[in-house]
Formats: sequence, structure tokens, C-alpha cells
Amino acid sequence: MDAPPLPREPADLDQWAVYADVLEERGDRAADAIRADLAMPSRPSADDLAAFRLTCGRHAREYENHAVEWALGHARTLRLVSRADAWARRRLGRSERHALAADDLAQAAQLLAEPRFQRLESLDVRIDRGSFSKFWRRFCARLPATCTRLRMSTRGLSEDDYAAIADNLPSQVVVVGVNSHVPQFLSLLAPRLRSLELNYELPVSKAHEVEQALDAKNAVVLRGGVVVEGNQVTPPHWQRGLPGDALFLHSGEGHFAVVRRESVFSLQRRFGLVGVRAQLERTLPEGFDVTLHEKRVDFMEAGGVLLRHPDGRWSVRPTRMRSGVLIEVEGVASDAPPVTLRSGDVLRVNGEPWIFHTEVRGA
Repeated sequence: MDAPPLPREPADLDQWAVYADVLEERGDRAADAIRADLAMPSRPSADDLAAFRLTCGRHAREYENHAVEWALGHARTLRLVSRADAWARRRLGRSERHALAADDLAQAAQLLAEPRFQRLESLDVRIDRGSFSKFWRRFCARLPATCTRLRMSTRGLSEDDYAAIADNLPSQVVVVGVNSHVPQFLSLLAPRLRSLELNYELPVSKAHEVEQALDAKNAVVLRGGVVVEGNQVTPPHWQRGLPGDALFLHSGEGHFAVVRRESVFSLQRRFGLVGVRAQLERTLPEGFDVTLHEKRVDFMEAGGVLLRHPDGRWSVRPTRMRSGVLIEVEGVASDAPPVTLRSGDVLRVNGEPWIFHTEVRGA
């Protein structure tokens, strides 16, 4: 019996219990990690999380530079990070956006050969001009058949570069996410793609160009959004609100910023290893950083200024953050305790009015 697909909902966990029995019969100690994960409560205590780290740490290890989202002792997402960038974060406390080198990809290729990476679903990588080499193509060819999603942060790429990426994507990749502020990403609209995810604010002036491209390749769903005169507009092929649960809409200028779901990467940094039930049921408080007017605001500062709670409730704490950013809520005193944030409430960030919306998903 091969490993089942990684679970999408709690009902999928039963087949992993069966798979753990099979591994135990083979004498494979990976069964211990799976059973320990399945035994974790959906709402773990601090002691539960500490014990889980001790039990499963060797099955879900941290790497020198690359990062992994773990579930049931298997990698769900692999984030490629250059050694130079990892060193800068550890020693200098900042990212210097170093391009991936050939040895970075060689190390990642070795990881893909490990059994725990055979159910990998997503690859997260930054691609700079010139880094899309023959070695990168060979690396992509080693991705398992289960890896259907590629999330890219790009810099300095031309339309031809994006076309080269599309031409060399493994056949199983049908969802591509892009962090880019330029329209060249439209070259990624290959007919076989199921979805192109735009994780940023698209200028209104580019909306018509995007719609025309989608009309030519209408099998592709572009997930993102555009705002015109303060109102959310969903062009025919678009889904809005991806990839988050909420968005901030500037009440005067018509800009918006998606509040993306906190990644398992981030949860693992805050809590250590996170059990699969807590991941699926979202039972840990989630914090966020959001880019407003091209300025990153770290709402996770000091224990969480903006939080999504396990019951789906949102809260915000009016404060002046260490970065100097002033967070205010209309009708609430400065430095008041956290208050519930509802759809339609106005949050002021350095005096700028942003309307909070949670009803952002469309078909």
C-alpha cells in the first residue's frame, strides 16, 4: 500500500490510520510519526505541542535553508530558499532576496528523492531573471506527480521568461500562484492551467488587458480581484478574494489588499510542529501580515494585532506598533483591549481608512 493523498478534511484521516498499520507491519518507524499526529487533539495545549515536537521532530526536521510544511510526517509544501538568503535571515534578521544557486537546487533535488516528499503538493519559490536555468528545468522534472501547484515570487522577469516557465512546467502542475505587479504574467496562461492565482493588488488600468487574455483562454480561472471607484468588481472569469479569508478596501482610493490565510510555515515558526487536525480545522489563532499601499504591515507583532480565532471571529487591537504604524478602530480608544472586527468595520492605518470585508469569495 502506497501513502494515501494528504488529507483535505478530517474524514480523510482514517486511511492514514490504515497506512500506519501497514508501515508498522513492514517495520517502518515512520508509522510512529503518523500515529502521533493522528493522536494530537484538534485544539492542542502548549504541553501537547511540546510533546508532539519531541515525538516527531526527527520525522519532520528543519533544514538549513529550505522550509517544509509538514503533515503526518510527510511534506505538503516545499519552499526553496537560497543558502545566502537563509544566512542573511539568521545572522542579519532580514531577507536579502538572493537568487537560488545551482547547489541550492541540487540540495532540494535530493530532498525530493526521500519517501517523505513523495506526496508533495506544492512548490514555493522565488524566480529571478537568469535563475531559470537548465538545472531548474531538470529539478522541475523530478517533482512528484502529486505536486500540482507552483507558487512564485518573481523579480525582473520578461514576458519571454514567463513563457519559458510555462513551457517547462511539469505536466501535473495546473495551479500557478504569482506575486508580481507587472502584466507579463499573462504569458503563464497555458491552456492546461486550471487556475492562475494573483496574490497582490492589480492596477485598475490592467483589468481590461487581463480580461482580454482570459477571453482567449477561457478554460483558465484567474483568481484575484480588481477594485473600481471603491466597489469590488468581479470580471467574468475571475474569482475574488484569493487566497485569503478577508480583504481591506481603501474607502477613498479604491485599492484593496487580500488578507491571506496564515501559512503552515508561519504556524510552525510560532508553535513548532502543528498537528494535522489543527491544520485542517484551523483551531489555532492565526496572525497576518498585509501589504497596504505597497507597505508591509506585520499584524503578528506583539502576539497579534489582527487575529482570526478558531471560531472564525476576527479581532484587532488598537495600538502603535514597534514599526511606528498606528492602528486605530473607529469608535474605540487608542490602546484599548482587542475588539471584535466585523465585515464592514473601518480600520485606520496611519490615518488611512481601510474597510474590512470577510465576504470576498466568488464563483
